[in-house]
Amino acid sequence: MSDNLGVAIVGLGAIGSIHYSAWKKVQNCDVRAIVSRKAATRKKISETLGIITYPSLQDALKEDAAIHIVDICTPPDSHCSLALASMNAGKHVLVEKPISLSLREIDEMDRTSEVRNVKLMVAHVVRFFPTYAKAKELIDDGVIGEPVKCSAYRVGPSSDWINWYTSKKISGGIVFDLSIHDIDFIRWCFGDEITDVYAKVRNLMHAPRSAEDFALIDLGFSRDRRAFVESHFTMPPGFPFTTRFEVEGPKGILSFDNRADIVNLHQNSKLTRYQSSAGSSMRGGMDRSVLPYYNEIAHFVKCIKRNEIPLVSPRIARKNIEIAIAAMESSRTNRKVKLSRSRNREIV
Repeated sequence: MSDNLGVAIVGLGAIGSIHYSAWKKVQNCDVRAIVSRKAATRKKISETLGIITYPSLQDALKEDAAIHIVDICTPPDSHCSLALASMNAGKHVLVEKPISLSLREIDEMDRTSEVRNVKLMVAHVVRFFPTYAKAKELIDDGVIGEPVKCSAYRVGPSSDWINWYTSKKISGGIVFDLSIHDIDFIRWCFGDEITDVYAKVRNLMHAPRSAEDFALIDLGFSRDRRAFVESHFTMPPGFPFTTRFEVEGPKGILSFDNRADIVNLHQNSKLTRYQSSAGSSMRGGMDRSVLPYYNEIAHFVKCIKRNEIPLVSPRIARKNIEIAIAAMESSRTNRKVKLSRSRNREIV
């Protein structure tokens, strides 16, 4: 393989634009193509970025044999078809979360990556935020002992819950779009599988036909360990997007939020503050908002070059979707849903 990897980005909305900024920072990678269905967007990209654009992924793959990676930044309902087309053309794929709203589609994507011998990574970017990564490192080092309880909070203004996000068919609603960030990270921290789910998922602030904008989720683990996820876009316009995370063990509590790049350790009336890696990266010229996506993309490129397994495989992402589906079932039936080792229910 050549040292330089050619990249095609599909979709240049909010996430696609951040991915583009991150790709520019990754060594030995060139963004060769951007795919957008909108002619006005393609014209603007060509004029401002000087990058070749295409109206479809098929056109890009046909015209440019030097594309090695396809970065899919489109709404979830298009992920499977785009990923399959890319992998069947021999390209590695980075696909935004959620990987798909369908377990059957996820299984097909997973099989195709194996058959075609290409990498498929799901962009659960929270694992690559410096504070979250630092907290995971401290948990693995045993500073709080085995996690027994945690809570995650992720909210934004109601004015941000717009466009395709409000379509349940396209986005899946708040659990699949927003809560899934914390579901994935909590599973990673606990190092164990979730045994049961109880949830309340509602549409509180948007039109009656809109996808749900509010979720409270109670996740059960073995030995009565529990985690709680609160996610919603119901705050007043202008309210800053806010995240908080707290995890408790027998030796102490770790806590942090998105206002600072510090992880706090509360232990025996003592507070210790741990600096994440964000400070040094920003001093090196990396924008704070781009850094997690750079970390994620750089990891994926390393996995390709070293033939390593990406941190978030399609099977890991599938489990997150199973849990999201269980949360929706619990909310609909007002009952706790127990998770089996093999769970194949689809969204109802």
